[in-house]
Amino acid sequence: MAQRKTERLLSLIALLLKRSRPVSKAEIRQGIPDYRMASAATFDRTFERDKRELREMGIVLHVRSVADGREITDPREAARHRAEEIGYTIDRDEYYLPQIDFTPEEWAVLSLAYSGAGRQGKGAETSGLAAKMGCLRPGWGGAGAGEKALAPPLAGLAGSRPDAGGERRLLGILQEAIGRGRRLALDYYAIERNQRSKRTVDPYLLAMSSGMWYLIGYCHLRKAVRTFKVSRIRSARPSGTDNSFAVPGGFDGASYLERKAWEFPVHEPVEAVVSVNPEEAWLVRQHLGGRASWSPDGRRASVPVSNREPFLRWACANCDRAKIESPKELAGEIGALLDKVERRYRHG
Repeated sequence: MAQRKTERLLSLIALLLKRSRPVSKAEIRQGIPDYRMASAATFDRTFERDKRELREMGIVLHVRSVADGREITDPREAARHRAEEIGYTIDRDEYYLPQIDFTPEEWAVLSLAYSGAGRQGKGAETSGLAAKMGCLRPGWGGAGAGEKALAPPLAGLAGSRPDAGGERRLLGILQEAIGRGRRLALDYYAIERNQRSKRTVDPYLLAMSSGMWYLIGYCHLRKAVRTFKVSRIRSARPSGTDNSFAVPGGFDGASYLERKAWEFPVHEPVEAVVSVNPEEAWLVRQHLGGRASWSPDGRRASVPVSNREPFLRWACANCDRAKIESPKELAGEIGALLDKVERRYRHG
């Protein structure tokens, strides 16, 4: 039930962020499957409860006039309008945090801070910073005489994403297709092959994991359910009419909402064995989730991985507390990833 509610709230957010005008209550009901399948009374109760929960999370649904977009803050005024005359919006400036960016001078200060932490080596905080930087790549964060200082590779490890406006529009297209049962034609970039491909997809579900949006649906090219990272979808357009497909009865959407990003079906699954710093095993256990299995001494974990990139990002970010031992191919990809990031920052 909790997973279903989470999916419904995410669907409501995506729907309102997509529209540039107020969305009426009737449109909201039609656009979200949970609302559409409920009776009128149940929909009213559920919608009011969802608005309250979003408000408690800091996401406010503003009531506005459909005719001119004017905000209506007085409940008595809202009651004088017919239902089709008022709609709801989410203020995008309130919802999205400003993008963090650093000037060259600020990057230099960060580099010096990392470098200084490595040299000082005093206290748990500075030693932790130094260990983190040292295990990623010697030389990051500082430079000797005549060497070019390297900026900390935070952006390269965080994963790229499109501009907020582009992602917002794309999420709206995807969510509308899910709500209407509309097949999609995707232009998708596969990073492991460094190429774009055309995919025809029956979209089942949008899910967020580790701050990234994913589309889960049936891929007609692969003839199986697959996961697509939204930031890699270059374009999406309808390729069918409403109700052009049906979600299979055996599809368990709730299970996807509980998964870690590396558990989404993108690649052939492998079992990754990770050795763990015993002093921080409790934290790694929280990160890896319930599908990981542990050795009796708590020093090794076996993790099912079917989406490599987020697992590699996690391993890089936690390299001072966990290390991939096998398969060797997966462990080797970390070195290749770090080399790529180093080249990016060394050569600008």
